[in-house]
Amino acid sequence: MRILHALFGNPEDLARRETLTRAAFALTASWLRCGEAMLRRLLVIEAAALPAPHLPERIFRHRSERRERARRARLFSPDAPQDWRVSFRCFPVRGARGDGPKREAKAAARDMLSAWPLAERYEALLRAFNAPAPYAQRIARALHRAPRRLARALAAPPEARLRIDRFDAMGEAAVLGFECVLDST
Repeated sequence: MRILHALFGNPEDLARRETLTRAAFALTASWLRCGEAMLRRLLVIEAAALPAPHLPERIFRHRSERRERARRARLFSPDAPQDWRVSFRCFPVRGARGDGPKREAKAAARDMLSAWPLAERYEALLRAFNAPAPYAQRIARALHRAPRRLARALAAPPEARLRIDRFDAMGEAAVLGFECVLDST
């Protein structure tokens, strides 16, 4: 977290910049992915220490039964990151980077990219780092319900091994800790 702060400042500093060049955007996104991967590994280790949660059967509502929420415009100010509506992804979305010819063509057409998505991810990362308990509980529930998701929780970009000390050791500890918990239940 100190390295992220040294490189990019606070999330509000990143948001104040409004736009980034493609190179700066890619570098910032790469460092954020590494920080997110490290935090997910730490959260899985924390989740392994939690008791097995009570897993009620899921109750699904039919689409016609869902209630509609009134949409309202939300304004975000770079000076008030505590008001930003952000959430840390405990399980990265597959293909989240959206690599492919379509994305490359769109990126080539733009020289400047919005800094807001990165600022929001950075703020979500900080919130999860500062208060990890709810995220560890969310991971514990998800992994007890579907242990196969452990690999997704531990997914990491290749550069994370180069940038984070003992990154592989954290992953091994997370796998061993959670597999021991699942074997004992």
